[in-house]
Amino acid sequence: MENQLGVLIRYDADNHTQLVETLSLYLQNNCNILHTADAAYTHRNTIKYRITRIEELLRVDLQDASVRLNLHLALYLHQFILTT
Repeated sequence: MENQLGVLIRYDADNHTQLVETLSLYLQNNCNILHTADAAYTHRNTIKYRITRIEELLRVDLQDASVRLNLHLALYLHQFILTT
């Protein structure tokens, strides 16, 4: 989890952003910008900006299925740790 999300978690904490939440919603909505924007009650351009920023910070391409799988699993672990 630390290897996959650590940078993003620290960035959110330091900058009071919601990139981890945005990534989670994005993956839950099958990487659909419009559905993610609706779920986050945010404009689609904001979501597009956040996704670009997430890719930059994590140095990943969210179009890669294996990257999405790894991040999805890391997000599940992160959520599990927060709730226990």
